[in-house]
Amino acid sequence: MYNNYVHGWDDPRLLTLNGMRRRGYNAEIINNFCDACGNSRRGN
Repeated sequence: MYNNYVHGWDDPRLLTLNGMRRRGYNAEIINNFCDACGNSRRGN
């Protein structure tokens, strides 16, 4: 990002939530993926 390789945090090449949305993933698909991985919202 800082060396102008990508054009913001929502660039589809990045593995961010906004990048995934720009690639066509909707909220339901992202939530199902997180449920399958067993991730939680807690940081510890």
